[in-house]
Amino acid sequence: MNEYTMIGNTSFKVEEFIPDKLVIDIKTEENKVAPGKPLKFTIKANQMFGPPANGNRFEAEIKFIDYTFQSAKFKDYIFRDSQKNFSETVKRLGGNNLNALGEYEYSLEIPRLANPPSAILAEIYAEVFDDGGRPVGAYKTLPVHIYNYYLGIKAKDQRKIYKRGDRIGIDIVAVNDKDELQNINNVEILVKRKVWYSIFRQSSWNRRNYDSSFYEENVVFKTINIKGQSEFEFDADAEGEYTIYVGSAERMRTSLKINVSGPGFTTYDMTNADKVTISLDKEKYDAGDVATVAISVPFDGMAYVTLDREKVFFENQDNY
Repeated sequence: MNEYTMIGNTSFKVEEFIPDKLVIDIKTEENKVAPGKPLKFTIKANQMFGPPANGNRFEAEIKFIDYTFQSAKFKDYIFRDSQKNFSETVKRLGGNNLNALGEYEYSLEIPRLANPPSAILAEIYAEVFDDGGRPVGAYKTLPVHIYNYYLGIKAKDQRKIYKRGDRIGIDIVAVNDKDELQNINNVEILVKRKVWYSIFRQSSWNRRNYDSSFYEENVVFKTINIKGQSEFEFDADAEGEYTIYVGSAERMRTSLKINVSGPGFTTYDMTNADKVTISLDKEKYDAGDVATVAISVPFDGMAYVTLDREKVFFENQDNY
């Protein structure tokens, strides 16, 4: 008999198909949780084509995950801060028994969660066990609004590429969880530019490579009052990656990144010194459109650029 080396194992059951004996539902009073309100829901179970699942045991848990608030009225706006992080939180509610109506009600205070990038999504899962101990599950999600208002941001010009010297306009909106315009005073606006610096060094095993890092310099800082909607502008007087923040880091804040290109573009991560980045000002073009292309290179040099399909339509050789 051949000898084998076990690298892993698992177990599983083989049984005849057994249809569900229970019908499970998770009901909520609202389709969302407003700021400061508890999360209320009811687990309900009935015997298949029969009476309520009186006394059946169940288990439940809630998972809170990252979720981005979206406005039906301002679809082009961003309502989250990509610089913030949120780690999912699981709240295990344990087990209990359904009442005579086959129901069990929960009213839970939203736990103190870290300052999330936007809203939060509650994923509710419950399992009710039939008379043979076989679980039947139900699942429901609903948004949880932590903030009393949401700040939205978008660039007036939706192109992807800006040039040094452009004046960049930003639109701002403030709404609540019902998508109603809000008046918010003393809203902070901060614009930062990322600046890269690189060192070419020799490491162990006689390897040579770039070690890159960056810092962010403040370009604009001001406070404004938002009466539903507002706007502001700033001059992009240097190349690089700009991040516009609207709101406070300790409360609701939204952010938007914009790339500004130009001659002598040196704000680049040199750990990827073998890569060239090509950015277009649109995602798609119609026949006759003029495309604006930004080519970001890690160092000065000669570049040969072509545009081709079944043949070469354009070619250019220039210093970058």
